[in-house]
Amino acid sequence: MLVDRSKQTEHDREGLPWSACAVILLCGVELAAEVVHYGHVKVAVRIFESGGNVLEFVQAEAR
Repeated sequence: MLVDRSKQTEHDREGLPWSACAVILLCGVELAAEVVHYGHVKVAVRIFESGGNVLEFVQAEAR
């Protein structure tokens, strides 16, 4: 799932915390990466910058 934090307004009105898109376009600059473990779910987070917008790539998998 790709999360675009720059376009929250429309989705906030719908009760969603962020906009998400299944199509992922990756750029050449990776700003940060971390792996977070929470309960039975392992979440890998990578943050990218594309055209001035910050995009967060979130990948969750069951353990």
